[in-house]
Amino acid sequence: MKNDIRTAMEHAREELLALLSLYEETDGLQGAFQGGDAWDYALSELDRIRGQMHQMLRDPAEETPLWQVLLCASDVYQILDETEFFIRQCEVPGVVTRWKRINPRLIYFDCAFTLMESCPDTYRDIQRGLTGLSLSCYPDPELVAERNAYFKEAEKDFERQGRDFSEEFLFQEELKRTVRLLFEEAAQAVPACD
Repeated sequence: MKNDIRTAMEHAREELLALLSLYEETDGLQGAFQGGDAWDYALSELDRIRGQMHQMLRDPAEETPLWQVLLCASDVYQILDETEFFIRQCEVPGVVTRWKRINPRLIYFDCAFTLMESCPDTYRDIQRGLTGLSLSCYPDPELVAERNAYFKEAEKDFERQGRDFSEEFLFQEELKRTVRLLFEEAAQAVPACD
């Protein structure tokens, strides 16, 4: 049973990474994709991955009850649900808090930084609660310095690799890194399901 779950998890991880690899080239999964809507495509791909996961875990020859299989694989289903949340948000970073906890670099892509730099008065009013708006983060000087150092180093890495810097591609890489971390964490829970 443990090996079946691990195999299904690895398959789901690779399928999800392939889906997130489309992020930059489809304009954040919003642009046209294969003559259709990338958003619909991404959601249908998530449904397909869920179905494959379920099929891989539910072998009719196995006598393991379905509820036990689903319980053991619930972490993967949570990751898929959180990915769907991200896709439906249509914003950057647009991820659940758990993803930002497991990969704090995702916070560097929050719109609060852009708003703080381009519209400081509006940002200050939001920060002080003088508008009906709220942000998911309110960067302090330490976080701003961390973010600036991160982007500066990322630009150097792109240059060393002979690539043009793209914040969208960098965000895509952080999404994929997060998914890998989430699956690593989920895989650690599998032995308890034997």
